[in-house]
Amino acid sequence: MEWLLQQSQNRVALRDYLHTSLVTWAYRCAPDEGYARLSEFRSADDCWFAGVKIPPDAVDLAVGYLVDEGLLESDGGWGALAVRTTTDGIRFLHSDQTVRDFVAAASQPPPHHGVTNYYSSSIYVRGNANNANLASGSHNSQTVSQGVDSDALASLVSQLRQVMPALGLQAADAEDLAEEVDVLEREGVEPSRGRRIWRSIMRILTPSVTTAITADAERAIHAAIMAGTDLFS
Repeated sequence: MEWLLQQSQNRVALRDYLHTSLVTWAYRCAPDEGYARLSEFRSADDCWFAGVKIPPDAVDLAVGYLVDEGLLESDGGWGALAVRTTTDGIRFLHSDQTVRDFVAAASQPPPHHGVTNYYSSSIYVRGNANNANLASGSHNSQTVSQGVDSDALASLVSQLRQVMPALGLQAADAEDLAEEVDVLEREGVEPSRGRRIWRSIMRILTPSVTTAITADAERAIHAAIMAGTDLFS
C-alpha cells in the first residue's frame, strides 16, 4: 500500500474515492436517526481501492476530515466508532462534485438568503431554504417557536407529485412513494415528524435519479431533493 500512497496522483484519486465512498456508505447504511458502524465499512467492498484494501488509518483520517467539514456526524471525537450523513453530506451526494470541490464552493459566501427558485425546462420548482423560526418577546424574555413553513411544504409536495410519473419506479415503490408524500402533506409541518418522513421519501427518491425517463426529469428530481433537504435541515 505504501507505493500507492507515495504517488501523488494516486493519493488524490484515493482521497476522492474514500471521501465519496464514506459519505455514500453512511447515507445508505445508517438507520433512521441512527449511526452506521465504521467496522462494517472496513469489511465492506467500499473499503477497497485499485484492488488494494484501504488501511484503517486512512479511513480514520478521512472520517476526521469529513466530520470537520460537516459532511458526516460521528458518535464521538477522534476514533469515532460510527457515523451518519449530515444535511450537507446529502447535498454533496447530489452535487456531482468531488468533496474538495464541494467544500471549496461551500466556503464561498452565498449570493443571497431566503427562498430559492429552481427551474428545469419543463417543471417549476420552489423551495424554502430553512425551517421557519418565529420569535416574539421584549426586554430580557423571548419565546421561540419552530415549525416547517406550510407554504414551502405545500410547494414541495406539489413538486414531488409532478415528478413522480417520470421516475420510472416499480409499481410497489411508486405506491410507497405516493403514500409517503400524502403523509408528508398531512404531518410534515411538525419538524421532527417531517424529517423522518423525508428520510423515507429520500430512500425511494434517490435511486430514481439513475432511472429517470428524461434529462428534464433527472434535473427535477435533483431540485426536489435539494428543496426537501433545505426544508428539513
